[in-house]
Formats: sequence, C-alpha cells, structure tokens
Amino acid sequence: MNRVSAQLIAGLILVSGADVGAGPLEQEVHAQAFGFPLSPASVELLFPRFDDASGTRTLRSVQVDVIAAVAADVSVENESRLPAPDIATQVAGTGVVNFGTLVDDGSFSRVDITDGSVGPSDGVTGSGPDFWDFGTLSVPLVLSRETRTDLEQFIGAEPLPVGLEVAAEVAVSLTTDLTVRISDFAVTGMLMVTFGYDPVCPADLDGDGRVEFADLLLVLARWGPCDACGADVTGDGFVDFRDLTTILAAWGSCAD
Repeated sequence: MNRVSAQLIAGLILVSGADVGAGPLEQEVHAQAFGFPLSPASVELLFPRFDDASGTRTLRSVQVDVIAAVAADVSVENESRLPAPDIATQVAGTGVVNFGTLVDDGSFSRVDITDGSVGPSDGVTGSGPDFWDFGTLSVPLVLSRETRTDLEQFIGAEPLPVGLEVAAEVAVSLTTDLTVRISDFAVTGMLMVTFGYDPVCPADLDGDGRVEFADLLLVLARWGPCDACGADVTGDGFVDFRDLTTILAAWGSCAD
C-alpha cells in the first residue's frame, strides 16, 4: 500500500465505527378485499408466500393486517301503549385473524341511544312517532400482528391461507314491547400481508440500500488483514483492491 493510501486510510478510521448498518426494509404488500354476512362467520383467503428470488432477497419480517367494518341496518318500533324512552342498541363482537403462526384477536363495540321521543304505538307499521330508524350502525374492526422470527414458513411457492373469523351481535334494550328489524348485517374490509425484506447486497456495507461513497470509505478504512469483517466483501480475509472493485461494480441502488 503506498503512502497516499495509508494517509487516506488513517484519516478515515474515525468514520468507520461499524461495518454494517441497519437500513429500512423493502416492502412487498399483498391485499385482498372480503365481505360476508354475520354472525358468526369466517373466510379463508390464499396469499402468496415470499419469493426469495433465488437467494437475492432475504425475508426479515411478516405482518398481517385486517381493516374492516362490521355494520347493520337497525330499526325499532314500539308495540306498547306506553312511550319507550331511551332505547339503546349495541353492535359488539370479536374478531380473530391467523396467518401461519401469526394470530391476533380483538373486540369491537358501539352503542346508540334514541333521543327519548319514541311514543306509544300508533298502529301504523314502519313510521310514526312509535318508530325509530337507527340507520346503518358501523363499527371498525382492526387487527394486526408482526413477526421477525420463524420466517421459513412464509417462504416458498405454494400459497398460504389467511383465516378471519368474526362473531358479532346486535342487542336492543327492551324497555317496552318492541319490534326490532335488523338487515344487511355483515363485515367488509381488506386483508393485507406485508413482507419486509433486504435485497442481498454484500457491497452495501452501511445498510442504507445503496452502494456509494460511504461504503467505499468503509473499505478504505479497514484496508489490510480483516478476519470476518463486513468490509471484506470478497470474504478472503483481506480488504484490498478486489473488495474495492466489487464496491465499484455494484455502485448504485441495491434494489436495481
């Protein structure tokens, strides 16, 4: 190594605190819409496993998400000679999603109350002061689970099912004799699977997803014998011109 190289390396030692950094993961997202009547009920959708592209991509994380709404059209009618103040309706239940060993569950609930003006029965069906239309009552269902372990199950060619089960009910407080009408009771939403991965890019020494001047500096700073260090891109135990040319040959974005 000549004097110029030695001086350059000495001046770069301070910027070489680590051989490899942790950059943001690339993402591959798969999404499918669903909808089914309630309740209880379930759906199973097939999602592709992660393709490592012949070893050029490394899976780091898997996440499954459910973004949905449980909804029902609800109306009540007082059949009593007495008024029916403060009629309450509740839409509530639970949901469970599973994708391989990833499982998440959650609950949801919504309560709506009349304004206290529902009067005695007038004998007319579907209208009048004894009738109250709550309209469409909708409540969100959000589930999410991520893992960074046991990722082998998510890699391969065969699709893997995502299962979603939802149990829900519409409950109405019966302060008097009421006729309760419930229709279009269903859940609709989106199932999503997100794979977080790293492109296999040995020349990206600082892990920022690009091969550029910072990586070149790390090679120069570790010049010479280097046992199992990140700057030894060729893996021969030395950081030398072969590593330098490998950096230059891979210049640019690792995703390209």
